[in-house]
Amino acid sequence: MTDIKLRPYQKKFLEDVYKEILAGHKRICGVAPCGAGKTIMTGWLIREFMNNGCRVIFFVHRHELIDQTSKTFTDLGIEHGIIAAGFKVNYELPVQIASVQTLARRLNSVPAPDLLVCDECHHILANTYKEIINKWKDAFLLGVTATPQRMGGINLGDVFTSMVEAPSTRELIELGNLTHFKYYAPQEHLNLQKVRIKFGEYVNGDLSKVMSDKKIIGNIVEHYKKLAKGKSAICYCVNVKHSKKIAAAFKAAGITAEHCDGETNKKVRAQIVEDFRLGKIKILCNAELFGEGFDVPNMQ
Repeated sequence: MTDIKLRPYQKKFLEDVYKEILAGHKRICGVAPCGAGKTIMTGWLIREFMNNGCRVIFFVHRHELIDQTSKTFTDLGIEHGIIAAGFKVNYELPVQIASVQTLARRLNSVPAPDLLVCDECHHILANTYKEIINKWKDAFLLGVTATPQRMGGINLGDVFTSMVEAPSTRELIELGNLTHFKYYAPQEHLNLQKVRIKFGEYVNGDLSKVMSDKKIIGNIVEHYKKLAKGKSAICYCVNVKHSKKIAAAFKAAGITAEHCDGETNKKVRAQIVEDFRLGKIKILCNAELFGEGFDVPNMQ
């Protein structure tokens, strides 16, 4: 067990969650920015529930997040089972980390929890998530996210009755808990007039055509060489085709780069991520894969 200590704002966040529970709220949304330590805070809460004889399920939507959460829980001294494809079932343990998809398929065999913790809970209105929370309506539900405001008319208030907020990104930077960052934007104006909008979001195919323009991709590579040469970088792309094009452009410029997405073989994907962590790959291109909860301590 690693000696993990909560920061003052993390203690206050948990105190605020307890206050909402004592006030009678059973469905609480916890909002904290990227880097605030949401897994540490929820793990701390889960350990308290576990020590009081409760059963807990922490569910996530990607395999990489299972591995990261499992490591954090182990560091916190939380013995746990994993409900996901490829893992041996051990329902006797009171704490489980689950893949949303696998959990939804095993609803009738998994022991009922006293507490459900939903990671990246802005996804919670999706049908699979609804099946889970509707199965165990009597359980406490804590959802955590950095982005509670959604586009397209989606309202998290349809699920949660209360919200607890951690300090903002700016406040955490001022406290010294997050590093300052520099934001660069291209001088060339993107023409998005022909990109359609559906349900509050840009249509993926239309946006991909604009963002895949050779000038724009070339601009990305040249600015990386100018501003961050030799440093590790993650490139967030519109879709798989766009991500592959950008990876190819970096490789053509002599810079180690790889693409991966949700359909990439799990072993291959794990190796790519590990090579990126070790610095063997400088540019990690992805399509909607590493935007949430992806932890790379050596990121530059």
